Order: sequence, then structure tokens, then C-alpha cells
Amino acid sequence: RHGSTRSPIWKGGGVSGGPRNDVNYSRVVPAKMRRKALCMVLSEKAKNNLIVCPASVRMVLKEECEKLNIDSHNVLSAKDIGSGINIISYEGATKLQNDLMKHHFDLTISDEGHFLKNHESKRTKAIYGQNCDRIGGIAQKTDVIWSLTGTPMPNNPSELFPTLRTLLPESLKLRNGEVMNYWDFMHNYCKFRYDHF
Repeated sequence: RHGSTRSPIWKGGGVSGGPRNDVNYSRVVPAKMRRKALCMVLSEKAKNNLIVCPASVRMVLKEECEKLNIDSHNVLSAKDIGSGINIISYEGATKLQNDLMKHHFDLTISDEGHFLKNHESKRTKAIYGQNCDRIGGIAQKTDVIWSLTGTPMPNNPSELFPTLRTLLPESLKLRNGEVMNYWDFMHNYCKFRYDHF
């Protein structure tokens, strides 16, 4: 006796070993390939770029640019700033903010952008400006800003504020049309809980 008419051996029966909906076929681009692609795009699109990254990544980016014959500079002092790709650490950008502000950049990239999560830190103010509105920061002298990160908010939604305020200020409007400040953002998008700590 046959168990079911839905058996895969019968005409009009079920499917065995077919595709499933829960399988994820997306691919992750390897880090080395991602860096090469980044350097290639930068060399084609813009001639005067700034990459702000953690100090540990600076040499890796420089080596990748050299492999692709792209003019790049590791910026350690004001005299190192030139045309091409300027690679600087977050600490270096904070120290050399005034020198970097004397130059105009077609593109500024903050690699590991979650390093700019605190709106009151010196590095965030040096790159995004005092109020994360580009005014007074390196972003003021930049046409386009990219923030690259895999973890945009490691702890809570308030860490998105500096990046959103700088890159998309029109998305942070109050009902009266003004751009939100940090506490407006907190009250709109974060849940407060008061406890004894």
C-alpha cells in the first residue's frame, strides 16, 4: 500500500531535494578584495581624497594602493598632505585638523565609521564638526563623505546620531523644520529607562 498521493514518485506529487526558501546564497566579499575595489574606485572618481582609518589599517591601505599603482600618501605631518589618496589615522586627523582644513578633498572616507559614534569626542568633532553639521570639521572641506562600517551602532541607536547628522541632516528634521540636536534624536529614537545606576 502507498502512504500518500503527495509522494514524490507520483505524478503531481511533492518535490524532494528541491530548492528551499531558507537558504542564503549571498556572498561576502573578502576584505582584501574590498580594499582593492575601494582603491580602484577612488583613483577613478576623484583625484584628491582623504581616507581616515584606524592606525592599524593605514599601512595595509597604503600597500594595496601601491600594488594598484595608485598615488597615495601616509599622512604623518602637514607636509605629507598631497594630491591623490591621503591616508591618515583618526588620531592623526585630530592632531592635523587645521592643516587638513587648508586643503579641499573630493572625497573623504571614514573607514570603521563607528569610531565616530560619540558626538562629544575630539575625533568626531575634528572630522564631522562641533555639532556634527560639517561646520568647523574636515567634512566642511569635502564634496562627498562616505562612512564605512560593519557595526554602525555597537551599543544603542544614539551612536548613529553623528553620522546621520553629518551625512543626512534632512532626514533628522523636527516637525517645525529644524534639524534635530542630540537630545531631540535621543527622545525620538531611544527608549529611556531610569534605574538606580
